[in-house]
Amino acid sequence: QKKKLRCRPKAVAFHPSCTSLAVVGNEVFLWDYDKDADLKVFHTDKKLGDAKQAHIAFSRDGKRVMAVLAIGTYLWNVPGPGPSAEPFRKLHTNSLSGFVALSPYLDLLATTERNVLSVFSFKPTGQGWSRLKGHTEPISCCSFGSTKPQETPPIASGGKDNTVRVWDATLLTSADSQNHRHMVSHPTSVTSCGFSTLGDSVISCSMDTTYLWDLSTGEPVFQSTLRTP
Repeated sequence: QKKKLRCRPKAVAFHPSCTSLAVVGNEVFLWDYDKDADLKVFHTDKKLGDAKQAHIAFSRDGKRVMAVLAIGTYLWNVPGPGPSAEPFRKLHTNSLSGFVALSPYLDLLATTERNVLSVFSFKPTGQGWSRLKGHTEPISCCSFGSTKPQETPPIASGGKDNTVRVWDATLLTSADSQNHRHMVSHPTSVTSCGFSTLGDSVISCSMDTTYLWDLSTGEPVFQSTLRTP
């Protein structure tokens, strides 16, 4: 069924229950598409501006919304009375500085500074920013593993150094870290990576090759090569 939003969206995300959408337009809001009505407006401390780059996501339990905008990154609680919500955390990291990866429960955020992976922890016991070093060329992709609430997911990253690396996010500290497992190299730059649903394997892709890695051994258990006809 086709519905029309009240503004042109820059980014949208489905609530896990599929009952509403979080929308970034000229403001950030929660929209009920069955009732065709706004449910809540998520406030920011600045106007969103005209930049088209934006990313928005719900936590897996639907209790939080995070938006990475041109004016910064905002985290809101979804439940609660009233037609609006104030952010309870904000970072200066913005959508103009490159790609950002979010953990399933929005308690970790990862972004890149060339060949360094920077991870911010929103956990009450978190150390703030951590810098993960290991790649020798710029990082091109990053993904968080699937976890249960209160657990810390692993992180996979791929780079132009043709490698895939898996990081133990339970060891994040404010000091520079190299706590990664180095997977066997791809023939060319890694363009994407992600975890299986069970979290026991990682899939990674380069321009013409796909690998499925066994996390217990760090060895590829499946390889597919795309050939040009």
